[in-house]
Amino acid sequence: MIGASNMGNPFVIFSDAGLPWVYPLALELGRLGPTVAVNLTSSIPFAGSKSRWSYDDPEKLTQRETWAYPPGFVSKLKFIFRPFIKARLSRTMKNLYRKSGERPYLIALYPWNYQYVTDVDPARLIYLNYDDYFVNSDQEIRKEDDLERKLIERSGTILCSSISQTERFKKSFPQRMADIFHFPHGVHKQFINPFPSHIKEPRSVSIVGSLTSRYDWELIRKVTQKLTDVSFLFAGGIETETHYGQKPEWKDCMDEVLTFTNVRHISGLKHRESPPLYWHSAANWMPYMASLPFVKACCPLKIPDGLASGHPIISADVPECRLYPEWVRIYRNADEAVEMIADALANSDTSEARERRFAQVEFAYKNTWAARGKKLFEILERDSARSQN
Repeated sequence: MIGASNMGNPFVIFSDAGLPWVYPLALELGRLGPTVAVNLTSSIPFAGSKSRWSYDDPEKLTQRETWAYPPGFVSKLKFIFRPFIKARLSRTMKNLYRKSGERPYLIALYPWNYQYVTDVDPARLIYLNYDDYFVNSDQEIRKEDDLERKLIERSGTILCSSISQTERFKKSFPQRMADIFHFPHGVHKQFINPFPSHIKEPRSVSIVGSLTSRYDWELIRKVTQKLTDVSFLFAGGIETETHYGQKPEWKDCMDEVLTFTNVRHISGLKHRESPPLYWHSAANWMPYMASLPFVKACCPLKIPDGLASGHPIISADVPECRLYPEWVRIYRNADEAVEMIADALANSDTSEARERRFAQVEFAYKNTWAARGKKLFEILERDSARSQN
């Protein structure tokens, strides 16, 4: 239960609050108390700035702000702009305090936010980590970062979207174990399938998300070539700038796959427009290259989105997926992927499969962003419990 004393606690989510895996949390916190969501962006002077918000907010649950500064304000020009950003952040928090009568919490999303939060009370500072930001895109090793260490040591609460990052932080910072929590992405109610009993395309598989080198394209080629009677829909833009340790040939393999007659590719969809893709297909596929350190450390948004569809999720061995053995089927090679996809499609119309779809949707309802917001309040209540002991 949320303590009555915490119901009005205000929050500032800083510096990329509009992301699809962050902004839904801001909206839910906005239901519980005054919340300011800040996008920190760079823009050319006098050119105007466009701030991206992953969802609409017709209820005006949060105060949305875009702070735009010239390119280089985080790097070469940081010594000029850092004092201004710190002062602006301080004013925002003071305004929330005057408005609510409660000291606000600040949720920082990146290690490089540390330079702006050094004046924030550590008890009110939260570091929300949703990726391993220091795995070099062209190699399989990570570079430890001093800013992340400082932010973890300063923050009163550390939240990790992935279980992999949670375990790594606890191992690296044993003195902070009691303040580090696994905090996976929640289910957005917009993604919950209203008709889980119905499958519009029973011989189709959906793969939703950017097409990058994080996917195992050689395995994808083998699977799509063996299941020629299955329609594979890839929905997402093609990103070729980073390799994540992959050889350059991955793109040639991807280009070949997209020419197959049983493969469709669409791009240009916003994340909030993707629920029907999950609902219409008989199965959702997460064909990651599981050996990549970046993949091992991630919490794919495809997990809660796929859970909300009610349809089977078939995935490479991503550590986060192991937490959902009842709902996510994990393969180790192309043959197992073929077998799992074929089985999911062949048995999608059985009574057992229909019952599982409803049960999966019920599970999704228990793991919404609203539930995550309440969980955060429970985590923060531990400070009250400590002071009483």
